[in-house]
Amino acid sequence: MKKQIFIKAFLIAFVFAIAGCSGDDDSNALEVTQPQILIKKITEIINSNSSDKRTITFSYENGKLVSSTTTNANVATVYRSDFVYNGDKVEHVISYADNVERGRNTYIYDGDLLTKIVSNRVDQSQTKYSYTNGMLSYSESGYLMNETYTVSSTKNFIFAAGNLIEEQRFSADFGTPVTSKTTYTFDHKNNPTKFMNKSLRYVFSVEGFDGMSENNALSRLSYYPSTTTTPNLYTYQLVYDANDFPTEIKQFSPEGAVISLTKIEYQ
Repeated sequence: MKKQIFIKAFLIAFVFAIAGCSGDDDSNALEVTQPQILIKKITEIINSNSSDKRTITFSYENGKLVSSTTTNANVATVYRSDFVYNGDKVEHVISYADNVERGRNTYIYDGDLLTKIVSNRVDQSQTKYSYTNGMLSYSESGYLMNETYTVSSTKNFIFAAGNLIEEQRFSADFGTPVTSKTTYTFDHKNNPTKFMNKSLRYVFSVEGFDGMSENNALSRLSYYPSTTTTPNLYTYQLVYDANDFPTEIKQFSPEGAVISLTKIEYQ
């Protein structure tokens, strides 16, 4: 289940995609650039239990995300992430709990491509990214202890039409190696993170959606382990606004029960 947004997922990143332009064959026609539509607030209710609620608010300066604040209904602690840029690239993400710094992640690039995120925590956890023809194809997460680097998980990504249609995962987080696979189907409407910084989109994830794809998931098949012949089917029900951005996403279990309700507000 994808629950990585702030406490863990904000260790790693996201960047707003460039808006598309429209025009006709007349070279004198004016190109019209779509204005940025930015996420203002996300509210999550997990397992249809209103007491298990998380709210994330986003703050911007000149269209750049500069901070996010996360509160949980059952936890008094207020979490915040500050985003530091070098030009248009995210350079650091600094995490706080009740205004006390808890960690700092540094983003490393090869040209315009994000290649590594390194934490300043004791285990110096890091995530490495690899690309094929400029498209993200692989990531590797690990940590450094006693001068020994250990790989804890890897992911292989398959994209089509800008959407992550298959993810293959290897994990040794809990000692026993496990492989799993997830496949997705999508709608043709705007992902809420369309204008989020691209590097940050790679790790942004809440219950109803993540930033990996251009469109919104309608279903996912979870193969655990990857060799199973009876995958679990999860489905999504979405409500859209006039700009074709989702404002509400319900996630359903294989049994048809509501797992989560995600509400999105935009600026």
